[in-house]
Amino acid sequence: MHLPKSRKTTIVMVVVVVLLAIVTFVIPKLSFSVDARPATYKDIGYFVYGILPKDVRSNIEIFFPPKKATPITPTGSNADTPSNNQDATQNVAQSGSDQIPVPTAAPIDIVKQDDAYYDSLVAMYTDTSTPEITKQVLKNFLRFRNETFPNWNTFSWSYSKDYIYGYIVNTNPVDKKVNLYIQTPSAQDFSSKYEHTSSVYCDETNTILLATNLDVIKAGVNFWDTVKPKGYNIFTYCKDSECNAIGDACIIIDTTPLPEESQ
Repeated sequence: MHLPKSRKTTIVMVVVVVLLAIVTFVIPKLSFSVDARPATYKDIGYFVYGILPKDVRSNIEIFFPPKKATPITPTGSNADTPSNNQDATQNVAQSGSDQIPVPTAAPIDIVKQDDAYYDSLVAMYTDTSTPEITKQVLKNFLRFRNETFPNWNTFSWSYSKDYIYGYIVNTNPVDKKVNLYIQTPSAQDFSSKYEHTSSVYCDETNTILLATNLDVIKAGVNFWDTVKPKGYNIFTYCKDSECNAIGDACIIIDTTPLPEESQ
C-alpha cells in the first residue's frame, strides 16, 4: 500500500519534529561519552542523523559530512622512536660475531672532533710511505666509527655516500668478485641475500684491516690475500644503486663465521 505523497510528507515532518524535540530536551540531560570524552551537540546531531530513515537522511546529508577519523598517537616507551622500524637500530653483529660493537637504540651524545684529531689517529697506523689515499680512507672510517656508528641508522641510505655492512660469503679472486651477504642497509633489493654477487674494487690503497672490536690492525692490505670466506665482514661502498660492484673504501674485519644459512 502506498501512502499519498502529502501524507508521507506529513509523517516525515512529524518524525523530524519529534527527533528535534529529543535532541533539544531529552538527550542533553543524559550522560554519555564519545571516544572517552563528553558528548557534544555535534555528536548528538550525528547520532540522530544516523537513526533517521534513509530517504530523510538523503535530504539533509549536506549538513552532515562524513566525520574524519581521529589519528592515533602512539604512546609508551617506543612511541615516536625509530627503533621499531626495519633500519632503525642496526644490529651489526649477528650470532657468531657478537663481539663487534652494536649501536644501541638510545641515542648517544657524541663529541665531534676536528681534522687535526683524526690526523693524529691516522698517524698512529701509517708512516711516510703510506699513500695519501690510504690515509684518507682510514681517516674517513675512524670518523665514522667514532661519531656515526654509535647511533648508526640507514633510513635515508644512499649508495653514493653511505657505507654498507656485510659478510663475505665466498670469494672469486680470479674474477675479482665476492658473494656478499649485505646486512645493512636491510631494506634494499640486494639486502640479506647469500647469493648476491659484487665485483670488487679493493686494493692495497683502499683496504683497511680491523679487529673484531673495530680497532685498526693495519692500513693498506691486499684484499684477496687477506679475506677468507665466512671469516670476514666488511664496511664498504656500493658503486651503483644495485650494489653490483663495491669499492672505494674496503674496511675488512677479521671476525667469526657467518650465521648458518638455514636461518
